[in-house]
Amino acid sequence: MVDEGQSVSGFQQPLNKARRPAQHSEAKRPGPVGERHLICERVDGIGGRFLTLLWTWRLARRINARVLMFWPPMDPRYGKCEGAAELLDIFQLASAPLRNELQIVDGRCDEHFSARHIDLYHTETYDPMAFASTLPPDNQHYGRLPVIEGWRGPFLEPGERRADALAEIPELFGRLPVRRDIENAVARASKGRKLYKKVAVHVRRGEIVANLRAAYADYIGNPGEHAALLDERVGTFLGRCLPLETYVRLLRPLLERGHDLLLFTDAPEIADELKERLGREDLPLASDLAPVGLSEVQRAFFEVLVMSRCHSIVGAKSAYRLLANLIGRTAFVNVATERRPQELIDAFWKALPPVQLNRELRKDVSEMVRKALNRLGLSPG
Repeated sequence: MVDEGQSVSGFQQPLNKARRPAQHSEAKRPGPVGERHLICERVDGIGGRFLTLLWTWRLARRINARVLMFWPPMDPRYGKCEGAAELLDIFQLASAPLRNELQIVDGRCDEHFSARHIDLYHTETYDPMAFASTLPPDNQHYGRLPVIEGWRGPFLEPGERRADALAEIPELFGRLPVRRDIENAVARASKGRKLYKKVAVHVRRGEIVANLRAAYADYIGNPGEHAALLDERVGTFLGRCLPLETYVRLLRPLLERGHDLLLFTDAPEIADELKERLGREDLPLASDLAPVGLSEVQRAFFEVLVMSRCHSIVGAKSAYRLLANLIGRTAFVNVATERRPQELIDAFWKALPPVQLNRELRKDVSEMVRKALNRLGLSPG
C-alpha cells in the first residue's frame, strides 16, 4: 500500500482522505492547477470502471484535456481491491506521455469538491467542452464540477459514428503498458492454449446472486420497506444470470464445429454441472491460467486480456465481458437470444435461500418476476 501523499507511478495521491464536504477549500486538490480536465468516477466493479475511463479518455483527447479518474473503495461484493495503487501496479501509467493524459487517484470526488454527476449514454451526442473543468488554485472556493459516471458508451460528439468510436478502443487500451509478468502470462496462455480457437464462456453469478439473496432476506423481514429493492434485484438477476440450459443450446453447435471451451466465471462450482450437461470430460477455467501471486484485481485484468484473445465470447450482459469484446474486437454470442421464460423462473427460485414464504408474499414475488420478464420482452406464458 501507498502512504497518503506519496507519488505512485508518477501520479500524486490525494493528501486529505477525510470526508469534509464543508471544507473543500482546505483539501489538497488532485491535478495540476489550471489544466483542462474531464473528471470521471464509478463505484461498481472493474469492468464498469474501466469502460468509464476509456470512454472519458476518448472524449478528452478531442479537446486536449487531461482525464482525472477517482477510484473509490470497491464494495466487497464486486471483489477485493486495494485501491488506485493496485491499478497503477498493473498498468505502468508513469510512462510518458500517459502521465500528461491520465491521473487516477484513490477515494471519492466529493472528498475534494462538490460534484455534479452525469450519466452519459451511447444513444446521445455530447460536446465534451460542456463537461470540461479547469481546476482552480488551492484555497479558492468553487461550485459543483461535472463528473462523468456512465459506462454505456461510446460517448459521441455530434457527427461521430458509433463504429468509428468503437474502433478506437483497442488502440487506446493498447497504450496502457501492462505489467511485464502479466503480459508474459497472457502471451503464454495465448500460445500454449491456442486461444484463437477457444470459445470464452462467461457465466455470471457472484455479486448478482448475493445481492438478490440479501434483498430477498430483507424483504421477508419487512416487505413494505424492501419491495422496491427486491424488484430491482429480480430484474438484474433475470437479465444477467442466464440458466445453464441456455448456454448448452448455444455451445453444443460450437463444440460440433471443433471449438474448445474456456470458462470464465465468478462461480467456479458450476463447471462440473456444465461439463455434465455438455457431456465433456474437461472444461478448463480461465482462473487456473493466472500466475500465482496475483491479487484479485490483477487476476481479473489477466482474465479480461485472456478473454479478449479468444475466438469468440458466449455470455450475457456484463461490463467485464464488454471490455474484453472491445479491446480484442472479439465476436460476441448473446446467450439472451436463447433464453426461455420458464427456465429463468426455475433458475430464480433455485437461487434463493430455502425460506418458506406465505402464500401472499410468494404471490407478490411471483408478480415481480412476471413484470421483470415482461420488461425483458418475455411472456411467462
